[in-house]
This record gives sequence, structure tokens and C-alpha cells, in this order.
Amino acid sequence: MLHLLAVLLCLAFHGSVAYLRRTRRGGRPSVLFVLHDAGETFALNETIRALPAAGVDALVLPLGQPATDAVLCAGHFAGCEPLPVVTLADLGVEASIVDGTAGRGQLLSDAQVATIVSKLDQRAVVTGMNYAMQLQLGQALRAATGSKFAAFYDSLRLLGSDSDISMALQRNFTSSTDEVWIASAQLWPSAGWGNNFRVVGQPTLQEWQAMGQRVDELRAARARLYGDEALASGAPAMCWFGGYGPGYEQALRRWCAAVKTLSSSPDLPGLRFSLASHPGHNYGDLDVRVLKEEGVEDLVV
Repeated sequence: MLHLLAVLLCLAFHGSVAYLRRTRRGGRPSVLFVLHDAGETFALNETIRALPAAGVDALVLPLGQPATDAVLCAGHFAGCEPLPVVTLADLGVEASIVDGTAGRGQLLSDAQVATIVSKLDQRAVVTGMNYAMQLQLGQALRAATGSKFAAFYDSLRLLGSDSDISMALQRNFTSSTDEVWIASAQLWPSAGWGNNFRVVGQPTLQEWQAMGQRVDELRAARARLYGDEALASGAPAMCWFGGYGPGYEQALRRWCAAVKTLSSSPDLPGLRFSLASHPGHNYGDLDVRVLKEEGVEDLVV
């Protein structure tokens, strides 16, 4: 079952139409995706949509933001087609979920986990690797139902090296899952982490590469950002892609200092600047505050 899912993940972002033979065990197979962060949610989105054509039912359990709005097409994700979703509330669990860095270690009570497990029976569970609650639910469902458990590592840095997520948590994922799905074998540590990984690529990166070839869409976006005059003149532009975590604010402030310097450089007339905030939980609030404090809010769109 996990092999089928991993193959779909590889195929879904290469424009392939996959019809894969499935094995039955008492009916049509089904998969539960337990999502929370932006990275895993966007990367797995098209795979979730492709599963029904391969004879597999998919259901998403979003634990918090931005996953909840992204899969329900709510908030600033409005306009897409919602995915099949079950929420914690639907399962009879009321919990105040903490999003972002502060919520990485949050867990549900044993009673809450038991309630969830009693109402789900998917053959496979796929989670991200950023929250302890994802690991908690994956382990519980695997123990209670015998479901396969895979964790998707959405980052493009070496596993265990992200200062925003504890190495201990990521080690627990690698030792508790049947498989870890990663973008490249080069992201797996050379020793001490086992070898239960499968290389499936990084769909979001593939989508960015494809977007770079859609010239008309890029020109339209450039005109919306900087105006028709900038588009016609071919003026250069610099875009900051937002992030989060330790060191991010300091890095953004340094970029703001560079904006001040470059905006008045005679060697770069007409240079434009823009900022795209990370789509995660309220990260844009920090970006706006720093731009104002550094006095570049009128230079950056």
C-alpha cells in the first residue's frame, strides 16, 4: 500500500495518469493524511487528489493552520476544490491546537487519542514530520488497526539539521514509521538513522520549476506587483521568500538594509522589491512589522 502511494507521489507531479493495480483486504483501500504545516500539505495535495483514480479512498485530518484552510479552501485559499476532510471536532475531540514553532511538541490526551482511533480504520496513515501530534496519531493508529505508517519529510535540508524542529522528534519519526518519504537520498544522514526511507521527490519544487516556464503567467504577476511600466521597461526585481524560525528575523532585517542600499544605487535604476510571506501560521505578521521598523514598507510590495 505504501509503495502504491509513493509511486503516485512520484507520478502525480510529472503529468502522468496512473492506474495502478491494488490489492484488496476486505474492500476498497483507504488512506488517512494527517497534515498541519504548509510544506507537507501543498506537496501532498495532488497525490491526495489522484488516489481515487487508482482505486484508493483518501481522507485528510488537518490538525491546525494552514492545513485546515488549505484543504477546505477557506480563508486566502478560497477558490480551490476542497479535499475530503474529517476534523478533530467531527471525531468528537475538542482541542485548542497550537500552530507553528510553539506547537511542535503539543500532544493530545490518551482519552482523545482513543476516541480518534476508535473512529478511523484506514489501511495506511501518512503524516508530515513537523509535529509530535502527527507522530502520536500515526503510532496509535498503527498499533490499534495494523495500518501502515509513512511520514513525508518536506524539507530540502539534511534530516535532523532544522533548528525549528527538534532532532529528537525527527529521530522518533524515523524509528516509528514503516517508511520515511524524502526528496533525495542526499537528505538522509549517513549514520545513526536507519535506512527505512524511500525517495519520492519534492512535488512543490517540481511545481516551482514548472511555473518558471509559464512565461505569460509570470509576466501577468509581474505587472500586478510592479505595474505595467516596470513590465514594459524590463526593470529588474528582487523577491524575498519569507520563512520562520530561529534567525529568520535577523536575516530579514539584513535584507531590508540591502533594500535601502540597492534602491538608491545608480547602477540599478528602477530596481523593484517584493516579499512573499511564508504561507504558515501568521508568519506574515512578522514580515510586515519588520518592514515597518526598518523603514522600507514603501519600497517593498
